Amino acid sequence: MPTRTAILIAAGAVMLSGCESRARNEGAAATQAVPAAGNAPVEKGLAINTPAFEGRLNIPGMTIGGEDMDLDGMKLPPGSKVTGIKVDAPDAGRDQVRIAFTSDTAAAAVAEHFRAQGREAGYALVAGTTDPLDVRGAKTDGESFALTVAPAGAGATGTLLLLDKD
Repeated sequence: MPTRTAILIAAGAVMLSGCESRARNEGAAATQAVPAAGNAPVEKGLAINTPAFEGRLNIPGMTIGGEDMDLDGMKLPPGSKVTGIKVDAPDAGRDQVRIAFTSDTAAAAVAEHFRAQGREAGYALVAGTTDPLDVRGAKTDGESFALTVAPAGAGATGTLLLLDKD
C-alpha cells in the first residue's frame, strides 16, 4: 500500500503541475472553442511529456479508482478505473492532461455525470457536437474540458481531456 500511496501522490503532483487551480466561474458563459477529447489512444500507466522531462511509468496490477482523483473539481463516476494518464506541457500552446478510464456505468449516464460535475466545478457547457456522448465545457479564464465516451458492454470507456489556459 505505501507504494500505491506514493504513486497517487506523484500522479496528483503531476496533474497539478499540468493544470493550475483557478477560481470557480460563477457567472459569464465561456465562448471559446473547445476541441473534442477524441479517441487518441492513451497507453496504460502514466506518461509525461514536457520540454524538461519525458517519461513513462507503468506498474502492472496497480489501478487507480475514480474516487482517488479530483479532476479540477470533477470526479469520475463511482466504480470507474483510470487506465492511463498522459500529461503534455509544451513550451508553446496549452498544457493538457488526457485521462483514459473504464466505468461500470452506462455511457449515457457517464456523459450526464460529467455534465453535472462540470457545471458544479464552474464550467459552462459548450455546444460543439450533436453527439450526446461528447461533452465539452469551458471557463471564462480559458480552462476547458472535453469528454468522449463510448459503450463497452454494460459499462463504458472514456477519455477526458483537461486543457489549461494558454
